[in-house]
Amino acid sequence: MDKKYSCYCGLYCENCVVKVKVEPAAKVLYGEMKAAGFEDVISYIPGGDGFWSFLKSMVDDGMCVSCRDGGGDPGCAIRICAKEKGAEMCALCGEYPCDKLSDMLKKHSLLECDNALLRDKGWEAWAGLQDERRMRGFTYAEAKIESRCGILCCECSYREQMGCGGCVNISKPFWGDSCPVKDCCEGKKLNHCGLCGNFPCDLLTQFAYDKEQGDDGKRIEQCRKWASPGGVE
Repeated sequence: MDKKYSCYCGLYCENCVVKVKVEPAAKVLYGEMKAAGFEDVISYIPGGDGFWSFLKSMVDDGMCVSCRDGGGDPGCAIRICAKEKGAEMCALCGEYPCDKLSDMLKKHSLLECDNALLRDKGWEAWAGLQDERRMRGFTYAEAKIESRCGILCCECSYREQMGCGGCVNISKPFWGDSCPVKDCCEGKKLNHCGLCGNFPCDLLTQFAYDKEQGDDGKRIEQCRKWASPGGVE
């Protein structure tokens, strides 16, 4: 892990969809178009020169430099505050969490847990998590859905204890050979149960209100949030 890619808020630039998918895709597109001779005719296409210049700059320079190097919103209140206080990361600030971070914590469900890991176990543990994610092609854009049933993996006490990567990232749960809720949801090619026409079904309700492992319907409400306008799919 390169610290220069660590954003003050707790995100890691190299796990952004821009770095993981968009920039590599731009290189492929540029290479294919150049090989096909588009460079010679692009000026004849309306808006072509601007597009070609932008695409080439993505390939040569990338779309975004790191937060610490000035990338992103120049008026970011989080970055300005952290730099003024000399805080290496917001999670290491004595006033964490503050109001400036509230929107980020809502937008990125993993951020609160990641920052807790940094506070409790330090840079090495946090860096290890980011490197592990990067190796498997993780992006924050895909991390908004943490489970099929609505459980927030970042709040699960078994996550670290059992080395569980979350049901969207593993083939079977640590507690058995299969999860019927996961199997049903993925069999219907849905990202989470909240997108199902039978939501909330008897199976999900049974799990949500189980006397020993249930959460009194919290996961059902989470699925509703994910499925609501402005939520994620």
